[in-house]
Amino acid sequence: MQPVANVGAVATGMEKDGTEINDIEAIIRMFQPRIFRFALASLRDRDAAETVTQDCFLRAYNARNRFRGDCSVQTWLMQIAVNLVRDFGRNRRFQFWKRAQAARVELDSASDWIPDQDISPEERAAAEQIEQSGVLSEVCRRDSEQYFCCITWRRWIRAK
Repeated sequence: MQPVANVGAVATGMEKDGTEINDIEAIIRMFQPRIFRFALASLRDRDAAETVTQDCFLRAYNARNRFRGDCSVQTWLMQIAVNLVRDFGRNRRFQFWKRAQAARVELDSASDWIPDQDISPEERAAAEQIEQSGVLSEVCRRDSEQYFCCITWRRWIRAK
């Protein structure tokens, strides 16, 4: 991508006029890649960087008669881009908290859809049947290695 106009010539021409940017298309062709790279590096989002770049040149065009020529056009455009990136970051954080506030869940209503940690009545009946049949006690007496599992199983059944 070759620049159409020389940066020094544009800046010098503006310092002579001091009030407006005469050839905005040349300014955009010249500085758009630099503004876009800055926005992309700052925001890490291609769509947002393109939006910020476009807004930067739109603001520069709307404020072209207020450009005093105290600095170069590049410095002026970069400052506009910096302000837009800051605004975009503030708006994004605000939108996050706004969405979080809208999506919050009341604790009373959350208890309706959070699953219960208790066992089902069918599982409870099966566990009690195993306990009453004496199978568990027999396994505990026969195999000392599984004794700990049997004790844990019994405590779990009684706790529920």
